[in-house]
Amino acid sequence: MKTANWIGVIALGLLVVLSSYSALSQNERRSPQMAAAPATSQVTAAATNQAAYPPPEVTPERTRTPRPTLPPPPTLTPTPTRTPLPPTPPADSADIAAIQAVIERSYRLQGIAARTFDVSQFDTVYINDPRTALDKSQQAYVQKMLPVVRGYIPEPAEAPGMLDYWRLKFAEWQLGAERWEQQQRGVAVSATDGIVVRPPLTGDPSPQDIHFDGTWVTGDRAEALVDTGGALRRLYLVRTAGGWRISGQQVLDTHF
Repeated sequence: MKTANWIGVIALGLLVVLSSYSALSQNERRSPQMAAAPATSQVTAAATNQAAYPPPEVTPERTRTPRPTLPPPPTLTPTPTRTPLPPTPPADSADIAAIQAVIERSYRLQGIAARTFDVSQFDTVYINDPRTALDKSQQAYVQKMLPVVRGYIPEPAEAPGMLDYWRLKFAEWQLGAERWEQQQRGVAVSATDGIVVRPPLTGDPSPQDIHFDGTWVTGDRAEALVDTGGALRRLYLVRTAGGWRISGQQVLDTHF
């Protein structure tokens, strides 16, 4: 009985070995064909892809036009040095002192006239010079006020200038002060002629703070920049037998 069992086990083992050998032999026989199949498939797929998607045509390389060679910059020939204009001769210190003195005196006389309306000394600092015309606003003021204050000042020149302008200014103020006094007494005054009703100043005139920003003299003419703290003015002056006189003014800036 035991012998029969061992014989059965041995027979079963031999059967398994033979089955494995048979399967291995079949695989070995089929392996060359199986190995060749993938290669054939890849070749076929590549050929198909090449037919469907041909490679792009080779684009010739673009050639860039070479930049032209620029010539070197020209050599600049030095130009002769410009001969400067001769400098303006410096103003005589005596002229500058005289000009500043007459300007300072004009402000002092205005301070006196604002209290007494005395303009008798205005011709020592102002002048009617035909070469220096009044500006438009000054001319308009003279034309407006001259008929109103006629008789308060000497008759103006045929072409009123700076002397007549300042005489008219204080004649207007004098007429306005007279009307102010009338109002203080209860008398009605006219207000249709443009006269400003106001009193004269009182007390001693305060010294005017004058700063000279520049003075220029050319022959018998001169200009001066004057800052009085409230305004910057350009004054025009002429030389006369009696000294320098103010012939015009221009307000450049106000800064109260």
